[in-house]
Amino acid sequence: MNAAPTIPPAEGKVHLSYWAWLKDLQNVCDVFNESQDRIQVDATWIPGGNTGGYAKILSAIAAGGGPDIAQVELRQIPEFALAGALVDLSRYGFDEQESLFDPGAISQAKVGDTIWGVPQDTGPVATFYNREVLEEELGLSVPATWDEFYETAGIVSEAGKMLISLDPSDGSHPIAWVMQAGANWFRPEGDGWIVDMTGDASMRVAEYWDRIFAEKLVGTGYGS
Repeated sequence: MNAAPTIPPAEGKVHLSYWAWLKDLQNVCDVFNESQDRIQVDATWIPGGNTGGYAKILSAIAAGGGPDIAQVELRQIPEFALAGALVDLSRYGFDEQESLFDPGAISQAKVGDTIWGVPQDTGPVATFYNREVLEEELGLSVPATWDEFYETAGIVSEAGKMLISLDPSDGSHPIAWVMQAGANWFRPEGDGWIVDMTGDASMRVAEYWDRIFAEKLVGTGYGS
């Protein structure tokens, strides 16, 4: 049996504060608010999580305040849960909605068997390219394998252009690539964790990109 909600139902309209670093979020909330009789969401912009947003949220909660809803990356949920900054959503019946979400996404919103957040989006890896330049000007096809990527990057480089530019401060790219290669950096075992960042899959990915960087086939001069 689920525990009773910690906040009793209110009479009249309920205003929920939503802190997030999404741009123009209030415009989205306005559309939602127009469709609701009781629930109204008021958005407040905060800096990106690691650039001050998380500190602002945790400081506000420690002082007895803070938002009703906050944008928190899936990887930060354990930290926020341990800090007592999140509510067990099963109190409000959210676990009954679990089957509606992608299993991989909802698993990241859980610590143990407890769901602490609602997955808003995940981070799929996709290729965006300029068709006019790659296909029409250079006569190339979009690489479908990593071997083709290496070859295409070389041709594009010889033409005086750059196939892609990576942000050196963003670790998301190598993490995505090693996951695609089958690596598992962290896994629980017994009463502890196994950390393996130098397995065969991880080293193959590292050696591949070391070669590309050594040959200067991609750029690293732009931030996200």
